[in-house]
Amino acid sequence: MNYCSSCGNKLDKNAIFCSSCGEEIVAAEADLFEDKPRVNTVKKESNDFITILCILTLVGSALGVFRGLFYQAVAHDFGGNLGYHRGWMFAVANLGTIAGAIIMMNKSKVGLVLYTVFQVAYLALVVFTSFIYVEEDLAAFSMLISMFFLIPSIAFLIMYWLPQNRDALH
Repeated sequence: MNYCSSCGNKLDKNAIFCSSCGEEIVAAEADLFEDKPRVNTVKKESNDFITILCILTLVGSALGVFRGLFYQAVAHDFGGNLGYHRGWMFAVANLGTIAGAIIMMNKSKVGLVLYTVFQVAYLALVVFTSFIYVEEDLAAFSMLISMFFLIPSIAFLIMYWLPQNRDALH
């Protein structure tokens, strides 16, 4: 019996791709794993790391959605600023990163691209928002708060795009 070197799934005798993870089965590789299942531990560790990143992304982005909606409510309902729309933009950017993380949990590179697009939009929005208050008394506070959101967002983008994590996605 042959086993997939990526996930350890039992393979059909003439399998070209693993029915579980979609990994291509190479004939020479199939002979190596004839008697006992072996799993590529590097890929599995990377998959676990991506899962952890995705869970952290889901939590952080869910809080970001609520933060955006809170900003919108405060500016609109309490501040009387009917032209304020950045709260909605923050919420949408965070919803996009949530969608990307959910798709990445299914090991799809489409999720990585979706996450990246919405995360870059989010980062641009944070930078833009931080420069709005440059000439006001809130400039230093605004920059400090911006760094609190920018640093983890950039770190997560880098971690997702590391070769071992990116290559673990199909």
